[in-house]
Amino acid sequence: MFSLFTAVKPEYHLLAAYIRIGHKYRINYLVSQCMAYLKNHFTNDFDIARNLPTYCPANMNDVEAIGVINLARLIGEVSLIPHAILTCCTVLTGEQIVRGFEDKEHGIREVLSDEDLDLCYKATQRLIATNLRITFRLYPFEPAPNCRSRLACKMRSSRDAMSEQSLDHMATCDPFSARIPDSLLCAECQKLFKERDREERRKEWLKLPSTLGIEVEGWPTQ
Repeated sequence: MFSLFTAVKPEYHLLAAYIRIGHKYRINYLVSQCMAYLKNHFTNDFDIARNLPTYCPANMNDVEAIGVINLARLIGEVSLIPHAILTCCTVLTGEQIVRGFEDKEHGIREVLSDEDLDLCYKATQRLIATNLRITFRLYPFEPAPNCRSRLACKMRSSRDAMSEQSLDHMATCDPFSARIPDSLLCAECQKLFKERDREERRKEWLKLPSTLGIEVEGWPTQ
């Protein structure tokens, strides 16, 4: 099947132009191919999202997640919005979220609607709370059944829970980035910790739309 973006990493202004033209003149394949490209990044799949190297696709600036939200609203593709809001809350400053950015190619300033500004404001608090809930479920950490140094691993994990790195991680707005277990834990406990960490974050990912206060048809729930 022909694809516009097989070998090209489009910049935001090009995607926005294609989507707006396709929407206005009902060129459905143009809109659908742009949406498919964006959905590869602003995904509803936890494992894909967890392994993305950057918050926005190549050739896009993080602040352009604001434009992705606006495009999603324009064509009614709400499935893009949770991950785009997560991006805004995690990597943008409050000023960037409020001021938006200038699309110099088209001479317009992309800003969020009052409704989506309110969503971002509330989401920041809710995402931090989600991160804290995950941490409280991870600790106290119970060593792996076949751990040969249970007392040592339990003490090390307790110390790790209160480390400066741990506290910094808890205070972020991204509850879906993996937490690195203490390197002094035995191999079995490190493996178990990573598995528990992944599953606790997956559970919260499945609830992300309701956490943000929006409805997304088709968002996975299990």
